[in-house]
Amino acid sequence: MSLIVTRKENGIIYIVSDTKLTAPYGQELNKGLHTQQGEHVLKATILNPYQCVSFAGNILRAEDALKSLNDNLPDDAIVELLNQQHIESNQETEFSLASMLAGLPKIYEIKNGLASEVETSWIGSQQAFSKFQSNMLGQKSNHKRQNFMSLTKAGSGDLMQKMTEAMDDVIQDEEIPEVAGFKIKIFFDGSRFIYDGYIDSYFASQQLNFQVPDSANSFGMPITHGTAAQGAYTINFFLSRDNYNHVGLHVKQGNFGILYRRRDNGLLHPELLANTDEIDFWDQVKKFGVTPFGTTQDAFQKFGSAGKDFYDKKNYLAAINSFTKGIEYTHHKEKGQLYFNRAICYIQLNKMSEVLHDFNEAVKLKPENQADATRIMTDLMNSKR
Repeated sequence: MSLIVTRKENGIIYIVSDTKLTAPYGQELNKGLHTQQGEHVLKATILNPYQCVSFAGNILRAEDALKSLNDNLPDDAIVELLNQQHIESNQETEFSLASMLAGLPKIYEIKNGLASEVETSWIGSQQAFSKFQSNMLGQKSNHKRQNFMSLTKAGSGDLMQKMTEAMDDVIQDEEIPEVAGFKIKIFFDGSRFIYDGYIDSYFASQQLNFQVPDSANSFGMPITHGTAAQGAYTINFFLSRDNYNHVGLHVKQGNFGILYRRRDNGLLHPELLANTDEIDFWDQVKKFGVTPFGTTQDAFQKFGSAGKDFYDKKNYLAAINSFTKGIEYTHHKEKGQLYFNRAICYIQLNKMSEVLHDFNEAVKLKPENQADATRIMTDLMNSKR
């Protein structure tokens, strides 16, 4: 059983859900409970830019329901098909449909033998929803919470923030074992439904650096995290805006990622990528349009150190490859330094056009490189006379 809550405010629909977490090596990240593999599917599935279906209950029923839908069905046809599966499951499988067709926010709920349009919806665990609602009303939790920090991109609205905090509280409550793992956040951003990205760090005790990728306002800031030995974990849930068939997340302490892939127009099922750090996971999933809104791994250190090691061993091509990867994942002065380092490698291979290009980029991004670049180029020109 799970909990999925759908609400609307000011013409926007917001959805939060829990999903059990697939973990390798016997790691337990679902309140210590052993879970069935099938439980790890995402409980909310974006069908297209304007419609999203969620379920709680029998996974096979939900799978059949989604596979019976196509991209262009109107709301009433989807509700009818979902209700059919609900009835055939003896009302054990519940559904909700969030729709923004024609720009009008509508929520449909299919449970207790009824299918109706509602203002707000919840499906799944009654106990979990009671806890969720108490939190939304400002009532304090009695259970002991883990040290916890959550980072998310601004812009999803105050209601989503409140719903997120309420779901976090339910997920951490040991007295509600049926809701565990991690949360899914979906909202309509004005043009489409999106899976919203975030970073959650549980059992905070040590420092890491947070980076915002691909932004003119990129920055780093220290946040905290724990170690695997402490039972801590940091979840980085990657953004997915345009490709609804793939969603991804990475768990830092476990050194693994999960790519959720939609199979045959059904549910999103997990594929485990073990022994992969955050940046390598990003490198593997970006072809699916899945990207983080931020990272906790230092790309400059990762690729800069590797490149230096290869350079010291006179493996200049491998060093160039490392610095090139680093350039892809860094910004501003760090990117400039990696361009500088790559130029030094190209000198060893006597590729002067590449040297000039990289020195120019290095100086543009990090003006402090100007003196060294000028000196090195002057020495090179003098040596060729």
